[in-house]
Amino acid sequence: MLHHRLIPLLAMGALAGAGCGGDDAKTVSQAEYVTAICAATNGQEDRMDALEEKIDERLGPDATSEERKDALVEYLTEFVDATGTIADEIDDAGTPDIDNGEAAADAIRDNVEALKKAVEDTLDQARDLPTGDAEEFQAAANELMQGLADATEAVESPLAGVDVPDLEAALDAAGCGFGGDEVTAEKFAETAEEQIVPQLGEGAEVECEIPADTAIGTEFTCIGTVDGKTTSITAEITGADTLGYSVNQ
Repeated sequence: MLHHRLIPLLAMGALAGAGCGGDDAKTVSQAEYVTAICAATNGQEDRMDALEEKIDERLGPDATSEERKDALVEYLTEFVDATGTIADEIDDAGTPDIDNGEAAADAIRDNVEALKKAVEDTLDQARDLPTGDAEEFQAAANELMQGLADATEAVESPLAGVDVPDLEAALDAAGCGFGGDEVTAEKFAETAEEQIVPQLGEGAEVECEIPADTAIGTEFTCIGTVDGKTTSITAEITGADTLGYSVNQ
C-alpha cells in the first residue's frame, strides 16, 4: 500500500480538464462544455481507480521499500499521463458561451497545466527516493506526497477568481469534483472511511475525530482497527474533494 496519498486519486477531481482558450477556440454552450470536461475527467478517474486497486492487491504490509518506491513511481507516471490525456481530450471543448467564458476556459487550462507540472516534479523526486533504510524511505515519501498535496491545494479551485457562478454550479452538479464544493465534516468522515479502510486490510474499522468546523488545511486523527491491531492515521483536508493522510506505523 502507499502510505501517503491524495484522495481521491491524488485529487483527480481538481484537474477538471483544460479548455483551448484564445481566439481560435470554438464557442459552445455551457452544457456542452461541462459535458466535455466531465467526460474527460471521469474517464481518467476510472483509469486511476483501476491502477490503485492493482497496486493495493500487489503490495501488502510487508512490502519492501524498493517495492513501495516502484509502486509510487508507477502511480505517479500514470498520473502524469492521465493529466496529459485530460488536457488533450478537452482541448477541443472550446469556450463556454457565457459571460467571462474565455477567462474561465483559460483558468481551467492553466489549472491542469500547473497540476501536471506539480505531478511531474513529484515523479522526478520519487525516482530519487532512498530505499536503504525503511524508516528514511517512508519519511521521505510522506514528505514528498505532502508537497504534492500542498501543490494540489494551490491549484484546485481555478474558477475562484472568475465570475462564472452558473458554470461552477453546473460543474459541481455534474459531479466533476470542481472547486466550490462545500467542505463538511460529514463528507470527509465518509471519504476517510472509504479510502483508508482498504489500506488497512479486509475487515478493518476506522473512526475519525473530524472537527465540525472544517476547512482546507484542517487536520484530524483516525484510529483504524483490524485483527485486534490498532493503527493511528493522521489526515489533512487538502481540498474540497481531496484528503491527504499518512498511516503511522
